[in-house]
Amino acid sequence: MRVLLDTSFILWAAERGLDLMVLLDEVLPYPMEKVTPVQVVRELEAMCKDRSTKRSRLARTGLRIADHTVLLHAEGDGDADRIIRDLASGGGFVVATMDSDLRKGLRAASAPVIYFKDDYPQLVGIV
Repeated sequence: MRVLLDTSFILWAAERGLDLMVLLDEVLPYPMEKVTPVQVVRELEAMCKDRSTKRSRLARTGLRIADHTVLLHAEGDGDADRIIRDLASGGGFVVATMDSDLRKGLRAASAPVIYFKDDYPQLVGIV
């Protein structure tokens, strides 16, 4: 099993200055490899060019967080959410996301999901 990080999850942690790796290790039942799809890294890189100083600063922090994960070169030309849904539907991944629509779709497909509630990650689903 591996933890698949979504852009929203990385940015949420970056905005709050949370140590994402420590929080994930606390909520997971056993150590798991943290992976970031290359599509998520591309989204963060694009946000770095944003005119909003806050958003670009958070994206740069997000890239530093992603540097501490394994980069996953997933097949397909879709956006990050589509790639994450495809990967999770094949099993073997817990998805870390703050995107409520993505989370609902993943849960409907019985994929385990981690999200933050009250500044603490919650694990929903069987790992």
